[in-house]
Amino acid sequence: MSFQNGRKFFVHCLDGSGHINALIGFSQALLSRGHKVVVLVNMASQGQFSKYGLTEKILTRSTLKKKEATVNPVKVFAEMILKMDLLNGKTPLQKIQDYSEDHSFMINLYDSTVDFNPQIEQAIFEEKPDCFILDHFLGIL
Repeated sequence: MSFQNGRKFFVHCLDGSGHINALIGFSQALLSRGHKVVVLVNMASQGQFSKYGLTEKILTRSTLKKKEATVNPVKVFAEMILKMDLLNGKTPLQKIQDYSEDHSFMINLYDSTVDFNPQIEQAIFEEKPDCFILDHFLGIL
């Protein structure tokens, strides 16, 4: 597929199944219209997006040990939800209270943003995408 007349899109999302599935579907629509899509992805997700015709730019975590950097973040998030017992009959307010007692998820999310931000900034500088689509509630620092 030629990208001569298309635009270059960078996309980056949270490591959640819903976010990833939406990113793939949206990116495939862009590809079908002749655009190039570069997914900014962590090392643990390497290879998940190239099978859909998407280009991957690997982001590394300097704050993690090598073994931790390759652990599937979706699996870690699912285990955290189970550990925190969020799939129960509690009200949304009770769940938020429970969630606020375990800060490990937010700390990890913040640390990954701190690790990824300079790499994303460098990739933008080098590749000059036409558009950057970010599905992440922390955003870029």
